[in-house]
Amino acid sequence: MRNHDGQTIGAVQVLNKREGTFDAGDESLLGALASQAAIAIENTKLNESLLNKNVALSRARWDLEQRNREINVLYAIEREMHAADDLDELLDRILQQAIAAVGAEAGSVALRSRKQGDLRFHTTAGEHEARVIRQRIPMGVGIIGWVAARGEPALVNDPDTDDRVAHAFAEKLGARPRNLLCAPLILGDDTVGALELIDKKLDAGGNGLSSAGFDEGDLRLLQLIAGQASRAIQLARAKMDRENENRLATIGQMMAGVMHDLKTPMTIVSWYAEMMTELADADKRREYTELIKRQFDLMNGMTREVLAFARGESQLLIRKVFLARFLDEVTAHLRHELAGKGIEITPVSYTHLTLPTNREV
Repeated sequence: MRNHDGQTIGAVQVLNKREGTFDAGDESLLGALASQAAIAIENTKLNESLLNKNVALSRARWDLEQRNREINVLYAIEREMHAADDLDELLDRILQQAIAAVGAEAGSVALRSRKQGDLRFHTTAGEHEARVIRQRIPMGVGIIGWVAARGEPALVNDPDTDDRVAHAFAEKLGARPRNLLCAPLILGDDTVGALELIDKKLDAGGNGLSSAGFDEGDLRLLQLIAGQASRAIQLARAKMDRENENRLATIGQMMAGVMHDLKTPMTIVSWYAEMMTELADADKRREYTELIKRQFDLMNGMTREVLAFARGESQLLIRKVFLARFLDEVTAHLRHELAGKGIEITPVSYTHLTLPTNREV
């Protein structure tokens, strides 16, 4: 058997003619059959080569689409990292990206508590999110606890037969997952939590987008997202630590300033209290009493602002000041300070004051 290039690719042999012996006609017929067999074999090899190339091209196309999908997800998460204001909002944004990218119906992010050592659900999405949020689960319990404890991912498409699934916890929440996908959140050598997705989405006909639920491609994508989430958590915590350090330093500076500022109202209170002991005029005593109360309100306001800043409830110490009242208090204080020194204070009309416009005022 020779191919179209004349190369011998095989041979055809027949044995033992039933009647008589082989002759030249038999040889010619066998040669023709061998030529046809060679053509058929070459065509089969060509088709097989084309099929293998198509399979390779399809696999390359799928890999390219997967890489493009992964890049798009990572880019979206990077963008969300810069848009979030705090850790909980950041985790919520990352979870929404993971659910959309993998095609899940629900999900959650649980982080290990630094004090108790268990897992707390920081953010959730899906039908039961209101019941799950802020719930706690021990390390090692459930798929999410198993992943967080071992630092290994998990893909479960038959949770009813998997002993790692926390069936009692799911029943308490009224949930019965069809499939679970979970990846650990790792910082250095430490696992700080896990990212879990629940139930591959179903199409309108009730069939899963993937007949077997989540697949290895989904798991790989979730692990990439979890890696980005871990980096985001690290950056967010570092930012929070820096803010706390700055806050403590600022509180120290504020306390020094408040202690200095308290001297003025305390002096005014002391002066008015001393004056009240010498007054018989009831109206004047009531006026001094109101002035004293105003100074106490001022001191209470100072302490409340410092405490609110220390608790992280406020970022800036902003207080509305009525300029006329403020200048009245300053005038009264100066009169007390300058009494007996031959200095007279002459108030001017506040409406004619021209205030500086620089930022330090």
